[in-house]
Amino acid sequence: MHRLILTLAVLGALAGRASAHFLFVHVLPGEDPRVELHFAESCWDFSADQRMVGIMSDVRAWDPEHGTITFSPAPHAMTGELAPDGRSACAAFTYGIMRRGGEFLLEYHGKGVSGLEAAAKPSGLDAEIIASRENEELVLTVLFKGTPAPGAEIVVPMAGSSVRTLATDENGTVRIPLPETPLFSVRAMVAEDRQGVHDDVEYGEARHYTTLTVHPTPGSTAPGTDPLASAILADAFLCHAAFPADGPEWSGRLQGRFADEEIRGTMSRDGDGLVVSLSSAASDPARMHLPSLEGIDDASDVLLGADFPGRRTARVDATVISPDSGKLFIIRDRRIESVLTRHDSGARRIDALEWESTEDQRFLPTKLLVTDFDADGSISSVMVVTTGFTLQDGVHVPTSHSGMVIDGPSEGEAFSLKVNDLRVR
Repeated sequence: MHRLILTLAVLGALAGRASAHFLFVHVLPGEDPRVELHFAESCWDFSADQRMVGIMSDVRAWDPEHGTITFSPAPHAMTGELAPDGRSACAAFTYGIMRRGGEFLLEYHGKGVSGLEAAAKPSGLDAEIIASRENEELVLTVLFKGTPAPGAEIVVPMAGSSVRTLATDENGTVRIPLPETPLFSVRAMVAEDRQGVHDDVEYGEARHYTTLTVHPTPGSTAPGTDPLASAILADAFLCHAAFPADGPEWSGRLQGRFADEEIRGTMSRDGDGLVVSLSSAASDPARMHLPSLEGIDDASDVLLGADFPGRRTARVDATVISPDSGKLFIIRDRRIESVLTRHDSGARRIDALEWESTEDQRFLPTKLLVTDFDADGSISSVMVVTTGFTLQDGVHVPTSHSGMVIDGPSEGEAFSLKVNDLRVR
């Protein structure tokens, strides 16, 4: 009997993307302490090009405890120095006149904190969000020039990757469940009746968009780990429904075919990942190329990758590298689109082609492209695998695997596997 360890990649997708850009302030203590400003669609994405970085060139920024912060343009963001004990930073700039149903002035504000405790005090922004924890709830208050803003539009994170648009009550406050992700952001808009002239254009209203971006408390990442990379990767793991790290164990009976060979055995999920034990298989098990997709949830020390040595560029997605495990992740829209795992004899790349959304707005990888490389970089095999999931006792269990493997000049070999008699423990 052959025992193969199969830890499937946890890959997924957002159901949709935002259509506007906002100012996000990332406060990042650690071995490379810094503040990053991004003009982006969400706090999980980044300034997509140099123009988006340039829009922030006239930013006004400060640390409420330490004073003014000077920012410099980098290829990927505006960056500033964080004080050794800095835990929060604020930034604001005037975008200009917008003409949508009339002329109005568009102003952006942003606050970033490391640790939720730093989000509880006002920081002096014209429009800002303060936050505090009460039991398992997050209490959010929108302030405009230091005064609570009732009826303000506020966009908040909810379960999985979902968001919800609410309005603040008479005290300028809303309550939501405490977010599970290590990195999250809240956005609000306050409309101000104001007459003025900007760039020779008269306007009668100013719209203030403000964000609060929360990172984990200092010291929550391992030495050598970049806090932004760690938070983005951890968030991506939590947005996926396949094989959560703390998920229950299950088992089932496996049967099917690989090319002209009959396959029988068991499939189970335990602390080691997805495990297949075969009682009937081809004479050469390695030839079968069962969908043994590399696990991605064991990456420890992680860093943000660069397109050039030591130099990040402006791009929407993030490249996260785990030197210890030899893994490289491409993350976009809170989903892991690609993972490359290097090993002594070559490498394996997994690209997610299709996803399904769960009821709690997380994602299941339903179609993957798996490419294996030899040590010299040449392709040794390509596999396309489609996985079907069943929800049983609250667990998303992969009950079917089918696809095609091409490992040479032949037309390829098809496989089809089913999992029956499921038991969730």
